[in-house]
Amino acid sequence: MEHDPLIDQLPTALGVVIRLADAGYSDDVIADALDVPLSSVPTLRELAREKLARLTAPDEGPEAENSVVDY
Repeated sequence: MEHDPLIDQLPTALGVVIRLADAGYSDDVIADALDVPLSSVPTLRELAREKLARLTAPDEGPEAENSVVDY
């Protein structure tokens, strides 16, 4: 996978979400793996993708770094 080193920089739960989703696992499986409600998976996936995008984006100054929320 192209972003593996970057995914490793994410909080563990967000990395798991991306890895499982990219591997084709259903939201049910992801929810079970993380022991979270099924309804939380889309939000976690979105947060993970946003955080990954920030890691791949050019540095936008200290404000950009401070806006990243760790989960």
